[in-house]
Amino acid sequence: MRLGRRCGVWTGVAGLAVAGVVGVPGPAGAAGPPVINSLICEKIGRTGFICDATWSGGTEPATWNWSVTNGGITRTAILNGNPHTLYAAGICNIYTTFVVRLTVTDAASASATATSQRYCQGGNPA
Repeated sequence: MRLGRRCGVWTGVAGLAVAGVVGVPGPAGAAGPPVINSLICEKIGRTGFICDATWSGGTEPATWNWSVTNGGITRTAILNGNPHTLYAAGICNIYTTFVVRLTVTDAASASATATSQRYCQGGNPA
């Protein structure tokens, strides 16, 4: 998956989490718990980052939650109208390691979590 988004300038936010509910009625007795197939995060600018994720499985409807340590989530979205393709953007605290975490929980309370860790270097844009 190629990340091609660009985000503007963000103001400082610390320790925010953003959650949402997505779901399209699926077949009864969907097999297995949700699985996060990919979580790709890219640092942009001095203190920004963007992440794309895809997930599958589980029992609809599902909820999702983005969180980050040493930073904050500034926006989230469902990409291309597909509730199994998610996007988040945020900021990181300069000169710290930040961890983005995505958790998807299905209607049967089964969940999957994935993380991506990066260093927020500050200085000139990377």
